[in-house]
Amino acid sequence: FVHAYMTLRLVVLLWTLAQSAAVSPTALAWRQAMRDLNPQALSAELCPMFDGKEKIKTEHGNIQKYDTYADRQCKEGSDNWQRLTPTDHTLWARRVFRELHVRPGDFVLDWGSGCGTKMRVLESVYRARGLGLDFSGKATAYALQQSSAVGFCHADGAQLGWIPDGAFDHAVSFGALYHLWSNLIELKNRTESCRRGNCVTYGDGSVKYSSHLLCEVTGELLRVTGPSSVVVISAMLWSAPQQYFRDCWVHSLLPRWPGLGLRIVDENVFSEEKYGGVYWGTNNIFRARTSNVYTVILCKGRPDCGTSASREDQTSRG
Repeated sequence: FVHAYMTLRLVVLLWTLAQSAAVSPTALAWRQAMRDLNPQALSAELCPMFDGKEKIKTEHGNIQKYDTYADRQCKEGSDNWQRLTPTDHTLWARRVFRELHVRPGDFVLDWGSGCGTKMRVLESVYRARGLGLDFSGKATAYALQQSSAVGFCHADGAQLGWIPDGAFDHAVSFGALYHLWSNLIELKNRTESCRRGNCVTYGDGSVKYSSHLLCEVTGELLRVTGPSSVVVISAMLWSAPQQYFRDCWVHSLLPRWPGLGLRIVDENVFSEEKYGGVYWGTNNIFRARTSNVYTVILCKGRPDCGTSASREDQTSRG
């Protein structure tokens, strides 16, 4: 028994050293801060100064709109989704965190953390830590006030250069990253121009979207996570066709992270059907727009990108 115990301790030690060797000293300092500091001190230590000149300027994503949502909805537990209940948010968070295989002590980045509902599940259920960032100052302030272990930054999520490589174990976005499907008119024009044979494409004929902001920030989420991380971009609404992420993966992400797995799944695997037509009632315009809702899963070092969590959810649905 003693021999087996010592062998296990040695394996754990070697694994820890291997993980540490793959993380920069700056990232290790971040992890130490996330482990030791309370949320307020952590945010003061790590968060950048936000000057309000955010790059996220889309028809669906302005700061004033989400500050108003925060005033009205944070205390109700519905976050920025006025028709979702606290139970809905908890189910959504648990499904995604299960896909990440979050363990106690892990560090998770939440891109577009809103009122902090998902990160409160992270700290209370999974005993993990991390950092949420959002461009709504009011939502961030509320999230920080309610947090017991996670820090929150009022920051422009389109500019993540202040976060060191490998600072987090995983990264998530719950119905937020789609805001970076900006330059919508420019992309539509580019697609129409392609149909006329007047655009730049890759050798396989796919449209060159991989320099677009959404793809760039997806790459940033991979950069700031560790060598065996999983990145889940959940509830892609209003937005890019699924081929967009396949193009981004092939032409921008795979060259940087060989062996990176990609999986795209229907949204009802991870969240309530409320994100589809049910969420917006009988409005046919919104029903049509939500028909393309999906989740993107990226797995470093796992080309198959696993299917365990989604299978569990499908089984539980009967």
